Amino acid sequence: MKDLKCIIYDEDKFTKELILSFIEMTEGVSTVGNAQINEADIVFVDAALFKGDYMAGLKSNAKIVVISSNQKFIHSYFQNKIADYFDKTEINYNRFLASLEKIKTGNLS
Repeated sequence: MKDLKCIIYDEDKFTKELILSFIEMTEGVSTVGNAQINEADIVFVDAALFKGDYMAGLKSNAKIVVISSNQKFIHSYFQNKIADYFDKTEINYNRFLASLEKIKTGNLS
């Protein structure tokens, strides 16, 4: 199976570095730069950046994982067909792995 290519859009440096560290610790997952957005299989994106220019150029089958500290909008994120949601206050490696498994198996409900 080919590596899942990920890109991270988050203005919070700590969150971005945390997710990057999870990607680096995980076999079969790698990152792509902003210039290669059309190659990303998974996009980790802060809720504030979920719309607009950040989403332009994505592959049509790219999976979106929204990151937010505001649980108030979780329901609306899932109505937008995102693959998963991370609460910024609860991000950990096990949760990251569970999200990847959900994406790999296609169990996005």
